[in-house]
Amino acid sequence: MPDNDREVIARCIREFDEDCKHHDLWIAKVDRWYRAWRGILDTQSEAAKWKSKSHPPYLLQIVETMVAGLQDPKPAWKVKPRPKMDSPDEVERLRNGAKSLEILLAYQRDMDGLALKQRPHRLQGLIAGLTVWKTYWRLEERMVTRRQSVSEIDELGMQQIVEHDIETIGVDRDDPGVEVVDVRDWIWNESARTVESANRIHHRVWMSFDELKELEQQGYYKNVDQLKETKDFTDRLASRETDLFNVDRTKDMVQVVEHWYDGGKKVVTIANNKVLLKQRDNPFAHGNFPFIACSGIPDLFRIPGVSMVELVDELQEMLWGLQNQRKDNLELINNAIVMVREDVLDPGGFVFAPGEQWLVSDKDAVTMWQPNADVARYSLEAEALIKADIQNIPGASPALLGQPSATEQTATEVSLLTNLAQRRLAAQKFNFTMADVAVGNQWIELNRQFMTESRMVGIVGKDGEEGWQEIHPESFQDGTFSIQVEQMDESLIRQERLAEATSRFQVALQALQPMALIGQPLNMKAFVEDMLEAAGVQDMDRYFSAQPQPGAPPAQAQPPAPTQPGVTSPMATDLNAPSNEYSQSPAMPMARMGAMNGGPANV
Repeated sequence: MPDNDREVIARCIREFDEDCKHHDLWIAKVDRWYRAWRGILDTQSEAAKWKSKSHPPYLLQIVETMVAGLQDPKPAWKVKPRPKMDSPDEVERLRNGAKSLEILLAYQRDMDGLALKQRPHRLQGLIAGLTVWKTYWRLEERMVTRRQSVSEIDELGMQQIVEHDIETIGVDRDDPGVEVVDVRDWIWNESARTVESANRIHHRVWMSFDELKELEQQGYYKNVDQLKETKDFTDRLASRETDLFNVDRTKDMVQVVEHWYDGGKKVVTIANNKVLLKQRDNPFAHGNFPFIACSGIPDLFRIPGVSMVELVDELQEMLWGLQNQRKDNLELINNAIVMVREDVLDPGGFVFAPGEQWLVSDKDAVTMWQPNADVARYSLEAEALIKADIQNIPGASPALLGQPSATEQTATEVSLLTNLAQRRLAAQKFNFTMADVAVGNQWIELNRQFMTESRMVGIVGKDGEEGWQEIHPESFQDGTFSIQVEQMDESLIRQERLAEATSRFQVALQALQPMALIGQPLNMKAFVEDMLEAAGVQDMDRYFSAQPQPGAPPAQAQPPAPTQPGVTSPMATDLNAPSNEYSQSPAMPMARMGAMNGGPANV
């Protein structure tokens, strides 16, 4: 091995071991929060010291409810070109490029399954307080058999067309992709406050030896055979899957670590801390880390945020302890204990059965033990308070959980609490949405770098018919494009936007004819598009038809103004003429007043 490679490996391993010290301490907390979310009872906790060991997963329901509110089933990215002073033709070209990118990104989102990846992304963010996207370019090829017609010369010397089956390379995927990174395998330097300010980031992945050999054959890695002489590092990591499910997530896998250092300018890939697989500059033209870190509740000047489970983990432990203690007490209280005075001659002669008679000289000689039933009531009251705190602290009020409130509240109070909880949830969703937007911005740069050929993308056109749009990479190669972050699509805000757009449409509908009479027609299609956009509709073209609709009067050209003498002047029917239906002439009010007061025609 060259000395330069040894120095690179030594530097990366030294920095990796140093950064793992603080990371392992944080991961120990993450594993504890994961167990609390799953409702796993810690054998060392106070709740496990009682005879009863119930541990219902209260946090699972709360986190699931919040995850459902953080997902966006139909994410939409609106691409806008950066403001630029240029010629009208250049501005129009940038607009067309932004429209092409919108169509292309929508197709690539569906191909990559971004909507399905949102759940593990949001779920990890709530449990660990940190979740990470990783973007990359995905190229998948395979050998396919196709029939091809070729011209051949037969035995008689005649030319003929013959079909042969030939094998050729077919492309299955050639688009950007994104994956959710397990934060247990994502390590950053201790002093980093953000991903952009990190000096180095290590991403640990687990791959089989066959996968590495295939990548070596493709020219991506080297020195894979040297792994047979190295030590396996999979047994160094104690995973929660092994403790809880008896499953080893690293079984028969090789530890491969991507070391991104110098602010993401260079990347070194090392397997089993010994073998240098690859060393190169950042393969992406944007020059940044391909990681987007996100947290629902960001912390101050730290990459990890605040875990939602961390907020209520201790409350769940307290609740389990009180419940187990109450159950043990109830088992004792439910036992019927008879107190017999010590001077009774035959205590075994008292038979417990319906209709039995006990003959005693003193009624106090034999009595039943009457326990204090208030103990259970006190426990239930304390448990109710803890349950309320578990719901209120993370913002998952009973209304959001679909549960009735345990306390009597007015409609105003319930509405206020629900509104505050929705605002907190909307603020968390905004953080995750910004991470998705960052993914889209990196996808734009990846398309500009790796997309070299035009492609056809399916769209929905007018009359709801499916069509195809040809996307040329030249349309967005020049210029700067970014995804516009719009207002959150929370239901109340969407209703307000839709109500405003509907009001504008109704006003325009009433002013349609008067504006046409004064020579200023309105563009009603724009008002309809505003309504559809406010309702969250993206494919607006399918709501417009290219065919004339039944009952709609055909468009007629305006007759030219008469120029021959003897023809009535156009001023005879303008807004100041009495013969106009909407006349503003002062003679019209006088005529209407006279008609209302009567006259020869009204007698």
